[in-house]
Amino acid sequence: MGEDEVAIMRRFLKIMTPGFRERLKLPSAFCEKLKQEKSEKAILESRIGMWEMKVCRNCGDDQIYFEDGWPRFVAENGLSVGDCLVFQHTQELHFNVVVYDPSACEKRFLVEPDENEHEVVTNEAAVNPGGKADVEPHHSQRPYFTVEMTAFLASKNARVNIPIEFVKSNNLVGKREVILRDGGRRRRRRRRWAVRVVQVGEKVSRYRVLMGSGWHNFYESNELKVGDVCLFQLDPSSPTSTTALFDVRIFPAN
Repeated sequence: MGEDEVAIMRRFLKIMTPGFRERLKLPSAFCEKLKQEKSEKAILESRIGMWEMKVCRNCGDDQIYFEDGWPRFVAENGLSVGDCLVFQHTQELHFNVVVYDPSACEKRFLVEPDENEHEVVTNEAAVNPGGKADVEPHHSQRPYFTVEMTAFLASKNARVNIPIEFVKSNNLVGKREVILRDGGRRRRRRRRWAVRVVQVGEKVSRYRVLMGSGWHNFYESNELKVGDVCLFQLDPSSPTSTTALFDVRIFPAN
């Protein structure tokens, strides 16, 4: 058996289908090749980090599943239905994972080290005695706007409106992309999501600036739900003339 054949046997592909968030079943043929691996823990390593998870074995048919720890991997890697994962078995139950989106391109997912700045606020911290969310940002001198999550914003084709007054007063006209820098729930690192900007309307009265492609991945990976409030705070040091950077704080619904 040649080296190329051995290498191929150490890789498998999984497409994320409905129900993938709770656990992942490994391909039967690959499970057969892992019979000698008795570890109860698996390690998955992607471009943005490493995750440990529990391995469940079905003794009746020798199937292997990733369970406890898999949902966190899903959330922190921003996985969605239709994404394709390529697993490379390196040793024992250690796998390198490459994530591709439904367009067959590697997923754009940037990470920076955690600087001990918690961007996500718990219910207790986010609600004042009056019962309404206090969405004042940490750095109030920086411009910001807020958006309350609706059922529409959970859809794959959702577009998020950036207030036109905010766009004009902060010189965002002409931006083609925004970077959303979020904390992520139960996170260990801060992450950046690239979201395409769409500008519509030729007449001034109908001119709108919307966040489009890339928003749904941000929504799902942060487990947002209807009623949550996202605060988008502009970082004045935008990466390029066509890109704007926003720090995002999430205020869960009551």
